[in-house]
Amino acid sequence: MWFINNAPGSHTGACHQGIEIWRYDRETLATVSAVNGTDVAEILDLDQLLALMVLAIGAAMILGNGFAVWQHHRGKKPEGEEGEFRAGRAYWLLAIGLIMTIWGLASL
Repeated sequence: MWFINNAPGSHTGACHQGIEIWRYDRETLATVSAVNGTDVAEILDLDQLLALMVLAIGAAMILGNGFAVWQHHRGKKPEGEEGEFRAGRAYWLLAIGLIMTIWGLASL
């Protein structure tokens, strides 16, 4: 893992054009987290981050495929696109997006 420091006066790490770059390995990060008494997963709140990502992807799938189905029912087609509308695929992805959205909401 690489960290960049612009602070003057520190001489640890490689220096290139006034920017210092430090390299930390996993053992150093584990030692730092053990000393501080916190875990990296707690600091970044990875459990909630995963739930929010599932919620966001599911909501995007619902909105995107719902819009495609709505445009198809209105008789509109994307400009410059050829091929036919695949209703089964759109409804399948809409259902998967709904499941992901419910899962994301339940996980929060």
